[in-house]
Order: sequence, then C-alpha cells, then structure tokens
Amino acid sequence: MTSDGLYYKSSMASTFAGRLAGGGGVEVDSGSLTLAGSNTYSGGTTVQAGTLVLANPAGAALGTGSLLINSGTVDATAYPQTVGSLTVYEAGSLNLWIGRTLTSIGSVSLSGTLNLFNLGSLSSGTTELMTYSSETGAFSSYTALPSGYHLNYGATELDIVKNAVASFSGSGVWMATGISGTAAWNNSTNWQDGNNLNGVPGTTPSRAADTATFNGSDTAATTIVLDATPSLTALSFSTSSYTLSGGSLTLNPGSGTAIVLDASGTQTTTVSTANVTVTSGTQTIASTIMLSGAVSIAPAAGSQLTITGNVGEATSGQALVLTDGGTLVLTGTANTYTGGTYAEQGTLYFQNSGAIYDGSSLIIGAGGTIIFDPQMTGSALSHSFATGAVAPVPEPGTMVLLLAAIWSAVACHRFSKRRQNRISV
Repeated sequence: MTSDGLYYKSSMASTFAGRLAGGGGVEVDSGSLTLAGSNTYSGGTTVQAGTLVLANPAGAALGTGSLLINSGTVDATAYPQTVGSLTVYEAGSLNLWIGRTLTSIGSVSLSGTLNLFNLGSLSSGTTELMTYSSETGAFSSYTALPSGYHLNYGATELDIVKNAVASFSGSGVWMATGISGTAAWNNSTNWQDGNNLNGVPGTTPSRAADTATFNGSDTAATTIVLDATPSLTALSFSTSSYTLSGGSLTLNPGSGTAIVLDASGTQTTTVSTANVTVTSGTQTIASTIMLSGAVSIAPAAGSQLTITGNVGEATSGQALVLTDGGTLVLTGTANTYTGGTYAEQGTLYFQNSGAIYDGSSLIIGAGGTIIFDPQMTGSALSHSFATGAVAPVPEPGTMVLLLAAIWSAVACHRFSKRRQNRISV
C-alpha cells in the first residue's frame, strides 16, 4: 500500500491477506473486500458502499486508525477486532457476532443498522458487544432480540442485557372486587402492586417494608381471612367495610413517627411507627396484632376502626397512638403492649378493661376524647394522675374523660386493673 492508501472499487469479491502499513488509509466504494492480514496502517478506513470484511485472527485488520461507515456494511463477525474509533452513519451497517467483541480504543458515534449473529449463545445476564472510551448516539435499527433482552448503551460498553424478571414489590392493593362473604389473604390473585404484578404482601421475609391497601373496590362487606401471618409497615382501608379475621398480623416500624413517653415515663421521645390508616367507612381487625414497634392509627373524621383482636408486642415498650379525628374502638380482652395508649386526636373508645394493659399509660391530647363503656367487662380500673386535671362528664351510657391542658395540653394517666375501687358513672 502506498502512502496515499488503498482504494477499492469492484464488482467482485476480493481478499487481501498481506500486511498494510504506512500513513495511508483504506476506502471501499463498491464490491466486497476482505482484509485478513495483521495491518498497521494509520490513515483510517472508510466504507462508502459495498462490504468490508474483517478477517484477521489477531483482530488487527484495520490498523490503528478510525473506521467510518458512511454507507455499505462492515462485517466484523469472523474474529474479535480492534479499531482506533468508530462512526456509523445513518446509511451504514455493522455486523457483529455474539461473543466476539469489537473494541474501539477511542470514542464511538452510532447510528445506522446493527446486524447481530449467533443470538442463540446469549447469556442469561449481560453479553458484551462493543467496548469504547465514550459513546454518543444509538443504532437506528438492529436485529430483533429474543424476548426478554435489550440493548444497553453503557458509559464504556454496548451490551445485550437480559431483562430482570419483574417481581411483586410487596406494596399490595386488594383487587378481589365484588366479593360478598370471605376471601383469603394468602391468594396472590387477590392482590396487585403498582406494576400490575400479583403477589401476597407481608409474606416474604426478604421484603422488610410491605404494605397492604384495601381501596374500596369491593361492592359489599368483605371478610379477609388471614391464612398467612403477614408482616407489614402500613395498612390502609377506605370505603367498603372490611374485616380482617383469624390468624395474626405483625406491624413493623415504617415511615411514620410519633412522640411517646420514654421508658422512664417522664420524658418524651420520637419513634418510628407502623401506619394504619382509615380514610372512610367502618373497618374491623379481628385478628391478633403483634407490635414490633409503635403503631400510629389514623382514622379520618367520620370513619371508624374497631380492633377486636388482642394487641401484643414483640419487644417491650411498644405504644399505640391515635393520630386522626375518627374513632378507634378497642375491645380486646387481653391487650399486652406496654408502651402506653395515646389519643392525640379523635375518639378512643374502650369496651373492655382488658384493652388497657395493667400499669400502662393512657395519654390524652388536646384533640383527643376517651370513652369508657359503662357496660365494660373484665377487672375494675383504678387510676392515678401524673399531671393535669380530669373532669368526668356523664353521658347516657358513657363516661367521657376530657382533659384540660396545662403545658402541651397532654395529660398522662396510669391505669391499673384492680378488683377494688371500680370506676362507675
């Protein structure tokens, strides 16, 4: 090859297996030229039309210069090859073989067509097609990939990547519409996440922040049987009357926060909480509830949540906090959480003395109301007041304790179940 380079134009196919050196370049204008030698020329390679086949086993068919594909095709399927830089224009085509990487020492600018061969050898993860120092553009078209694969233009390489298998996120929305009667929690077809994937929230230990939403899509009152032991950070209800029945439910600290008394009972502290939200309707949890952290219960004004199951705790000192203007009814006969019960807002209604653990705190905020059912069953209650004043106001069938604020309008009451000193109306 002279210093001016090699110009190829032919209606035939030719192979050049010798060594091309010097400062000139190679240009292909028609026909088919195969370069099989180990070349060192530095003037670059341009394909204006026709086909250039790169067939050097050592990957040095193009020397050290740039490769420009204006039109026509460069076939780099025989062996892995190296180029100085690469530009593929809109009318150009590049043929690559899966498993034989094309390496560009410099940058690449991509457009045109990418033809892929040996697709049957794709890995189940990432398959490298091309490496480079930097990249701009993208192929306008390319050979159809098998289902579940896509091209990935990375910072330093072009890959074929097998799509990650989408899995249920753990944020489940109840989708079993039109049910009148009972349905099973542990049925994946009853749930969908935001990606429309089915799964059961709260049943996969590796997911630490599952949530469950009952959004009122049912047309009648529905009982959901806990035939699993879900573990959730958030639970929400709206519109329809839902009942969670049987089994047990674990509530874990999530994104909520609440201010509660510390272990000494004299100072406040902020803790993370699980969130139970009721935006409308009358909802019921008849299952056992286990607290692995504090829980914030937020029934909106006009809505109600009744907890008939017993509420326990996985570790000592967990609190239950009423944080919205609706009604929370506690009817459990043996609640054992020890961190106290707080009514920051709304109405907290006790139907059984067993709903308050012996010796635990009852704290009522300025916006909270406490009601004790006079027909309350179980042991009697006695009380002592840490701060504040209490004015019992009798009403037909109820006794309402309204607290006057001294500092933060919060009064702390410690209730102990005793068989003497029964509170009466």
